[in-house]
Amino acid sequence: MDQSPERFDALERAGFKLDRKGDIYDYLYRGFGRHYVDIGTSNRIARGQITMKNDSLVKEWTTEGLRFEDGSEIKADLIVLCTGFEHDFRGIAAAVVGQEAADAMDNTFGVDPEGELRGVYKLAGRQ
Repeated sequence: MDQSPERFDALERAGFKLDRKGDIYDYLYRGFGRHYVDIGTSNRIARGQITMKNDSLVKEWTTEGLRFEDGSEIKADLIVLCTGFEHDFRGIAAAVVGQEAADAMDNTFGVDPEGELRGVYKLAGRQ
């Protein structure tokens, strides 16, 4: 980001939340991702061709878009809801294998005390 600060300044002005400092491996292993491969989307966001709203929660759908809890409304041809995903799968696994077995599982992602990824490419609990 230090090599092209104007690119990231433009994204921030458009409302895109970003972290200017960081290590890709830290994002992948400790932050559960928090990155995306830019195939032109960043430029379209910076130019205002793609807009975003991240300062209020969605209250309801309207016939032309969305209404937010702060009272604002936006018209939209396409709405993309970015909600992330559940990083700790043990709650979901409990419904399948039972709570006791799920409690014995290691968390997913993040780094364990040995510096290894938790629950990835190795057993995540008992067999």
